[in-house]
Parts: sequence; C-alpha cells; structure tokens
Amino acid sequence: LIAQENQSASVPPDTGSGVSAQHTKQKSDSSIQLSLTLEELVQYDGTNGKPAYVAVDGIIYDVSPIKAWKKGKHKGRHKAGAELGEEIKKQSPHGLKVLKRLKIVGKVIPVSD
Repeated sequence: LIAQENQSASVPPDTGSGVSAQHTKQKSDSSIQLSLTLEELVQYDGTNGKPAYVAVDGIIYDVSPIKAWKKGKHKGRHKAGAELGEEIKKQSPHGLKVLKRLKIVGKVIPVSD
C-alpha cells in the first residue's frame, strides 16, 4: 500500500480478520483512518464479524451500526465493501444526505501501476 505524503503510516496489529490495511494519521484529525484501494475495500463486507464499509465518491463510511445494513447487505441489493456513489445518487430515496450521519473511516486510494 502507498503511504500518503506528509502522513505517518503504521500497520495495526493482526486482529485475526484476515484484513490487512494501511492506517494513516490524517493531518487535520487525530483519529486513525484507513487508506484502501477498491480491491481492499471488498474485505470490509460486514460478514463474519467484519465491519461493513461503503465508499461514496472516494470517501469510506462505516455502515455497520445501521440496521438496514445488517450482515453487509442493504435491502438485499447493495453489498458493503464497494463504491456505491452512483447507486446512492441514482437509486436511493434519501440520496447523499444520509451520509452526514455516518462515520467517515477513510478514503479510497488509486491503484498504482
């Protein structure tokens, strides 16, 4: 994984979940945030005790506490662990405004060649 410039990178201890992602300290926020590629994001699908994360326009949100995302699926159509910006913009009755209630846990990073 790529460490973002001007950020200190650290790898969290193995939690046994099989998920290994780079955590980076954000300059404007003292909390640890993830930097994941879309390929890595799929591991956060809400199954087998893993958190359920979705990305919208490159920002990763935690949908784990939302009852409608139980077991990583929303209304049987959308799966956690994916970029869902277009689906939310085009299909969701609540649109992007629901994102204001969700915790931001990181950002999607592009895959380098």
